[in-house]
Amino acid sequence: MLPTPAHLPERLKPLADICGGVLVTTQELALRWRYSAGALSNWRGNGIGVPYVKFSGLVRYRLSEVLTYEINNTSGPLTVERVGLELALMTDVLAALAAKITARLGEVMKAGAR
Repeated sequence: MLPTPAHLPERLKPLADICGGVLVTTQELALRWRYSAGALSNWRGNGIGVPYVKFSGLVRYRLSEVLTYEINNTSGPLTVERVGLELALMTDVLAALAAKITARLGEVMKAGAR
């Protein structure tokens, strides 16, 4: 498994964990975004776009980096997909909510035992 990218915002780290070490090729990313592989190559040459890894002459993109780039560069109205993704990333909020529910149930159980 690849390490989580250091510059990844805290709120997106669960996403990186889910994606694990999945790498995509330039051709796969070009197909996903409906760009040419040449356009992505130009981006790399100009130091823009998604961070990538290169070994033995092969360029690969971490799926977590691709998704992070897409989320951070999305504008316009909220969609169900974006809201769902953001909610899935809010593990701290879900944990806090679960703790509050558990505490409240404890209070109710104590009151019922009296």
